[in-house]
Amino acid sequence: MTYELISVCGRCYYFGNVEALRTYLRLTYDQPHLTDRTGGYVWSDPEIETATEYGRLVYVWPTRAASENRHDPPVGLVRRRPTAEDHTSEAKRAVRSE
Repeated sequence: MTYELISVCGRCYYFGNVEALRTYLRLTYDQPHLTDRTGGYVWSDPEIETATEYGRLVYVWPTRAASENRHDPPVGLVRRRPTAEDHTSEAKRAVRSE
């Protein structure tokens, strides 16, 4: 799975895994805070994977305080981008199940 980070200025960054995404966020923001659509905090691999299922978005905030105040918009969005390899593995599973 590939993760796409869309910044407020419209730039897109792509990461091959959650760890690379988190590393980039730590280098860019002092204490990045990620929330799902319900406002719950997400940070671990399974939490981010679950939060981005089915095209759902994860909101990126520069700090926890910013995510709680919500006076300003998030600094970015994260979504999952399926790769060609993902489509191939899904097709193989469908053939096996027939």
